[in-house]
Amino acid sequence: MFITKEKGKLIVLGVFVVFSTFFISKTEAIILGSDLSLSITPNIPGPNKEVVMKVEYSGIDLNRSEISWFKNEILQKKGVGERQFSFISGGLGTSDFIEVQIMAPSGKVLTQNVTIAPADVDLLWQTDSSKPPFYKGKPLNSHRSVVTFVAMPNFIDTNGNKLDPKDLFYEWKRNFEAIGNSTNGFGKNSLVIDQAKFFRKNVITVRVSDKDGIFKAEKNVSLTNHDPKILFYEKDPLLGTIYENAVVGDFTLKNEEITLVAEPFSFSGDDVYNNNIIYSWFLNGKKIQNLTENLKEITLKQGSDVEKGVSSIRATFRNNKRVLQGASADVRVLFDKENKTF
Repeated sequence: MFITKEKGKLIVLGVFVVFSTFFISKTEAIILGSDLSLSITPNIPGPNKEVVMKVEYSGIDLNRSEISWFKNEILQKKGVGERQFSFISGGLGTSDFIEVQIMAPSGKVLTQNVTIAPADVDLLWQTDSSKPPFYKGKPLNSHRSVVTFVAMPNFIDTNGNKLDPKDLFYEWKRNFEAIGNSTNGFGKNSLVIDQAKFFRKNVITVRVSDKDGIFKAEKNVSLTNHDPKILFYEKDPLLGTIYENAVVGDFTLKNEEITLVAEPFSFSGDDVYNNNIIYSWFLNGKKIQNLTENLKEITLKQGSDVEKGVSSIRATFRNNKRVLQGASADVRVLFDKENKTF
């Protein structure tokens, strides 16, 4: 039997059966005659990652067939029943042409190929939640926080040219389900969601591709809603609020009086700014009335007739617009005139 190749197809002479070769993207299964498939793991290979390919076909016994694997037209693996092939993908700006050829015991020949062109994308997120001034950490999302996601693709073609993010197509999913066509499209590299209806973990996925579907990349991040909290800081008459060190647990009164500032953490930033937070303070279990104009702070002064003791301070903040946003925090102030520093 004679076998000859033509561009885009393989002709088996003597049997007169023509099998077309399909070129598809690296994320899709390859199907030939509804039976032949070539699976790729991971579905969207990144740069310098192991790629595993496996061929399946119910029309012939692959365990008795001679299977050859080619990478960029160079034979990499050959043998009877060699249904799987793995390799390391190239870096950004490279592409690998992978072809598999199957010779059945009957002489029947099948072939399939795929191009692997690695790309990469970073997925960043930020929330509108509040945080204390000069806080170096990242504010966390809470119930009904507004979270913004931004995809930053790094697509380089085989000529070394970086593709413009505005020319790429973005597909967004939440918990592996499509969010809606309005969020998808060319240049739509950002997504804004409200955590209102989601108490469990949210998985946000973005898939980015070029207009021809050759270059693709995918990334996801998991977000779990966090409970808001309150952080205490000491306010010094000369230095102002000392945000470098939070007041936690027991605090020894070193001067005649102390001003504590309570900062809301991971409350919705717009509600903090628009005064939608209800601030309440408690001293030894009793609510403090007639607070100062700055509802986030309280000043304590040791009584002249008290020699030694402990005062329990509690701050409770509630969001008047987002009722499930609330927090309480406690601190104990210790004072002792015998060991006074004032």
